[in-house]
Amino acid sequence: MRPPGLPADALARLIDACLRHGEGGLLAEPVADTVKRGQAVVPPGQAPRVQASVSRAALWLAQTPQMFPAGLLQGALEVAQADERVTDEASAMELAGYQPLLVPGSMRNFKVTWPEHFEMMENLLVPATGR
Repeated sequence: MRPPGLPADALARLIDACLRHGEGGLLAEPVADTVKRGQAVVPPGQAPRVQASVSRAALWLAQTPQMFPAGLLQGALEVAQADERVTDEASAMELAGYQPLLVPGSMRNFKVTWPEHFEMMENLLVPATGR
């Protein structure tokens, strides 16, 4: 079953790219927003402050699904299991020395993390007339 925000054509692009190149990859979107690096530590009672603007020229937002040869992925995850730099399958593969393919994803395939994201996904899944 396809995740709710994942368009079929994005999934097809991922599968086609990975099979064509014979290696793993992930859906991703180029970063469109201006990115600011904030303070790592914010004193109690103070607001975070901008430390720098980050060039978005080569930045991508990782999406799911991510597709890798099962044996290679399992090995990478076993080696990196205690490494806090591992935030997804692609980062485990990167630490193992691989360079996953970046396959254009879809803005509809956004990460659902915060309460506002649930509302946004609900709006995509349930037409306004269906409420």
